[in-house]
Amino acid sequence: MICVGRTGVRLSGALSLGGSVCVLFASLYCLIEDSVWLQFRNKVTAWVQESHRWDSTISTSIQSFLDWLHQSHNLLLLIILFSAVIHLVTTCMLITATFVKHRRLLVPWLVTDLLVVLLLATVFITITFISFFIDLMIAIVFPIMGGLLLGVWIVLWRNALTYFRHCKY
Repeated sequence: MICVGRTGVRLSGALSLGGSVCVLFASLYCLIEDSVWLQFRNKVTAWVQESHRWDSTISTSIQSFLDWLHQSHNLLLLIILFSAVIHLVTTCMLITATFVKHRRLLVPWLVTDLLVVLLLATVFITITFISFFIDLMIAIVFPIMGGLLLGVWIVLWRNALTYFRHCKY
C-alpha cells in the first residue's frame, strides 16, 4: 500500500504543501488586490439580498456579519497568511524528517495539522447545518465533498502519527 510508512508521510507532506501554498497565494492575492476582496463581498451581499428571502432578522444578522468581515478583512487575511506560512514551514520539517530520519521534526506538523483538522471539522459541521437552510443541492453536495476532504486529511494526519509512533530514531 502506498500510504503507509515513509512514503505515505511524504505523500501527506506533498498534499499538505500543496494546500498550504494554495491558501498562502489566495490570501496574499486578496490582501494585495483589494478589488478581489470587494468583488467577493459584493457578490456574497447580492446573493444574500436577491436569492434568499429569509426572515429580516437573519438577513440583518448576515449583513452585519459581512460588514464586520469587510472592516477587518485585512487582519483576517494576515492571520490566514501567517498561519499558512507556519504550516508551510512545519510541512517542510515533516518532509525533511522522512529524509534525515529525525523523529522530533514530525511534532510541529502533527500539532499544526491537528489544528487544521479541528478547524476543518468545525467549518464542516457549521456549513453542513447552515446548508440545509440555503438550498437542497448544496445540502446534498457539500456534506459529501466536505466529508471527503476532511476524511482524507484525517487519514493523512493519522498516517504521520503512526509513522511517528513507530520511528525508533
